[in-house]
Amino acid sequence: MHARRARFLGGSMLFAVLIATAWPAPVAAAECALTAPAYVNVGTQIEIEGTGFPASMTVEVSLAIEGGSTDEFTLSSDAAGAVHLAFTPEDIDIGLTTIQATAGSDCTAEVTYTVLAAGETPPPAPVDSSGTGAAPGAPPTDTGADMTRGATGAGPWGLALVLVAAGCLGLLLTRPPKRR
Repeated sequence: MHARRARFLGGSMLFAVLIATAWPAPVAAAECALTAPAYVNVGTQIEIEGTGFPASMTVEVSLAIEGGSTDEFTLSSDAAGAVHLAFTPEDIDIGLTTIQATAGSDCTAEVTYTVLAAGETPPPAPVDSSGTGAAPGAPPTDTGADMTRGATGAGPWGLALVLVAAGCLGLLLTRPPKRR
């Protein structure tokens, strides 16, 4: 009778381990981002950096000038998931420009900058009167998806514990009565 219980408990534990290892881990959403300076003058090269894109993948880029046409082209991300775009704006590019980069269905990033005439100085940056040093409208840095990184939940391990508990309960229920 003890061998039967041992097989039942061993089978329950093996099943729990198989379920726990085969359970798919949650996939984190891609954290794509583009960065560019807020202002650039005509005739000065601008560099736009992208990070968090899938490695070695085609990235569709859309460049839209406010009140003008939209240009679309593709780039390839490098092995680290970064993209780099450098060009020199011309007189027809003056105004607000938005660049959007998309890789697959889960990764889209956007950045906006202003092209100024040659020699024009950008307006002064707004001063934050709260004393925190952050520009008004800056996103808070103490909230968001990064705050939960590493918390994957109890999914597979919770299921494994439930199965082991069910196996132990089964052993207790099938235990023969005490002999006198």
